[in-house]
Amino acid sequence: MDMIFLPSKVKDFIEKSAAGQKTLACVRASGSLTGKSGEGYMALLADRVMLFSREFGMDAYENTEINIANGISGISVRREKYNSFIDFNTGSKNYSLKFSGSDEKELKPLLDLLEKKTADAPASSPVQPAPPHVESQKERKISPIAGMAAAMMYVAGSDQKFAEEEEKYIRDTIINDESILEKAYEYYGSHSYEELINDLSFLDHHQALCITAHLIEVGMSDGLLESGQQRMIWQFAAAMKISEAEYRNFLDVLLAKNQTSALY
Repeated sequence: MDMIFLPSKVKDFIEKSAAGQKTLACVRASGSLTGKSGEGYMALLADRVMLFSREFGMDAYENTEINIANGISGISVRREKYNSFIDFNTGSKNYSLKFSGSDEKELKPLLDLLEKKTADAPASSPVQPAPPHVESQKERKISPIAGMAAAMMYVAGSDQKFAEEEEKYIRDTIINDESILEKAYEYYGSHSYEELINDLSFLDHHQALCITAHLIEVGMSDGLLESGQQRMIWQFAAAMKISEAEYRNFLDVLLAKNQTSALY
């Protein structure tokens, strides 16, 4: 990731704190560094790693600076389904930064530089790396992407039929993947909406927000977000512990986005 694409607040902080040092590499995390929805950044300088995190709805970034000379160890990339994680630890804390799997190629330059720098750093007391988090699949009846497609079917079919625009939106969202569509439709035909919500209880906050946004979009795709659809979407959002403020922000933004008649 080029420095030019960093948010101005992050870029300004790095430039002031780095005292003329060049930023060697930087990457954007998927969500905040606390694991909640938001944004996160990792920047590598000659003598330190700088982490920035901001949760959705917050204005200020939290920042952490890690001095490389104090020792960073256990650096590795871990993969879980559609995501990649950079794991490393210092003498006092373990870190795990989440990235989209598609961004993994951008992590390599940063990791190569970081490993080279830590190899030359003074040795420190070894810290046992955090054990990799292994997601349990035993209780899962549906994947996040198929679950999203099924959820859109429930919202779109709340009036007992799929409008052409709704079906097109569902297909476009899953890139016309027939395998996902079949799994979603099979679930839709054999389970209730309440069962789906329960079966998707494993979703993290970022995944739940993503699905909520698509539920609003599919509801609007035929030109009218009906009150029954709104109740269903809020039922999902509330069950996923999405706040009313977060839900309202999504709704307001998407309503404004889809009112293209205002442009004519």
